[in-house]
Amino acid sequence: MPHYGTSNTETFQIIFLKESEHPTPTDDGMILVQYEVVADPTACTVGIENPDESDGLEYLFDGAYNSHATPLVDGMAILYTTTPPDEPNLPWLVLTDVTLDDTALGDGNGLAGPGETLNLSVTLTNSGQATATGVTLTLSSDETLVAIINAGGSSPDIGVGG
Repeated sequence: MPHYGTSNTETFQIIFLKESEHPTPTDDGMILVQYEVVADPTACTVGIENPDESDGLEYLFDGAYNSHATPLVDGMAILYTTTPPDEPNLPWLVLTDVTLDDTALGDGNGLAGPGETLNLSVTLTNSGQATATGVTLTLSSDETLVAIINAGGSSPDIGVGG
């Protein structure tokens, strides 16, 4: 595939794994992306999203990696899955809900609008095999038009299934 705006090419393969052969806890198929050649990871975006672009998972955006991502290199593979790691006695936190509240200092439509102050609530579920302790939360944005008033906090311990 040509790399936008250059003569470089990226070579990768996308494999959609059948749910019937590779079951997941959420009954959806896993997606495996194998990168043979990564021409310029400083100027590309990697991730998955729904058709209307309202929900997704971003690994790399225009050279900026997710804080838990390893740099994209030739020969690397990324597996998108809801299956927790097969390691005993570890927590596995899954983001299960995000809610925006703009009723106090906004128009109350539940969408982020210009000049509004929002309260953002996230729900994490522990799908792992051990209690998650010492959980800290940090909100960040690369968007210059967004000001974060309270960027972080901590969570009480999250028990298995909690």
